[in-house]
This record gives sequence, C-alpha cells and structure tokens, in this order.
Amino acid sequence: MGLLDRRPGYYRVKISLAVVAFFAGWALFVLAGNSWTTVAPAAVLGVLFTQLGFIGHDAGHNRVFGTRQCNRTLGLIVANTLIGLSWPRAARWRAPLFFPLMVLRSSGMHVLGMKRLRRRRDRAAAVEAGLIVLHAALYLTVVLWVLSPLRALAFIAVQQAVFSMYLGISFAPDHKAMPIIGATTAAGFARRQVVTTRNIKGGRLTTFLLGRSRR
Repeated sequence: MGLLDRRPGYYRVKISLAVVAFFAGWALFVLAGNSWTTVAPAAVLGVLFTQLGFIGHDAGHNRVFGTRQCNRTLGLIVANTLIGLSWPRAARWRAPLFFPLMVLRSSGMHVLGMKRLRRRRDRAAAVEAGLIVLHAALYLTVVLWVLSPLRALAFIAVQQAVFSMYLGISFAPDHKAMPIIGATTAAGFARRQVVTTRNIKGGRLTTFLLGRSRR
C-alpha cells in the first residue's frame, strides 16, 4: 500500500527546519544571557531536542534514506552529536511510574546508551561514544559560558525535563499494549514495523507534535 515508501522531499524539509530551529534556539539562549529568562529557551530546546529525536528514530527504522549507512550517518549526527543520545536505544517502563520516570528519561537514556557502547567495544561504538562526548563538551561549554552555575543547573534541569517528558509521551502511544518481538524471533523488517506499533491519527498539529508524517 506504499506505507513504507520513503519520502525524501518531506525529510529534506523536516531535517532542514529542525536543524535551523535547533541552532536558532541556542542563539536565543545566548541572547538571553546570564538571567533567569533562559528558562524559556530551555523549554524550547527541550522541544527541539525531541523533534530531532523523531528524525533519529525514523533513521533508526531506515525510513529516511535508501541505504542503511546513510540512515546510520544521519542518526549519528542527529542523535549522538546534536542531542547526545546513543543511536538507537529503547527500553520499557512500568505504567504507575510513567510520568515521574519520564522526567528523568533522557538522563537514563544517556547512561544506558553509554553502558551499551562500553559493552560493545568495537569501532562503531567508539565513534558513537566520541560524538556523545563531543555533544556533552559543547553543551556544557555553551551553558556554563553564558550562565552562572546555579542558573546553568536550572537551565539543564528544565531543558532535559521537557525533552524527557515530550519524548516519552510521544513514543509511548505507538507501542503500548502492542506485541514485543524478541531479537531471536524470526520476523522480517516489514513485519517488525507493522506488528509492534499502532497508527496514531489526528490533525496537522497532532501529526507534527508526535513526529508523524502525513500520507
């Protein structure tokens, strides 16, 4: 039915706008200077981190480019370098603690991602880890260059909390109560894409906020 067909034009626009908005958000942060008004850019950057996470997610499913290597390169740039998450990474959480855990979700993903890379100990893992370290160095340098330590701590807490919550409530509806296919289970690529997820329908705003592509 064409549901898995790639849409290069859509992703060219989406990636370009997301990257431009990402750097514009950091420019807004720098312009705000060493003041508590940087809490606003923190929330904006939390949203933008999630939008970039959507792109990294799609690259992880080979949705953007026709070759696995091109999708991997995009994932390394967007996920590892720009938002500091190992590409790709997924985990499960319990329903009663969903929202409290979501606030700390991005921190947990950082830690789990680095542990996974340390266990792998291959060249690809070294590249991913190096890009994450580069992200962390640039992120902390910019934040501490502009803000005092207390305001920097507040900025990081708000930005990462918004990123975590937004990411969690965006991806969870896709997968809740859907079958889990084990790594050793024989299942083709198309089956894994279809069986484990559900379609979330809505208007244009809902589609954009949840990182979906309209057909």
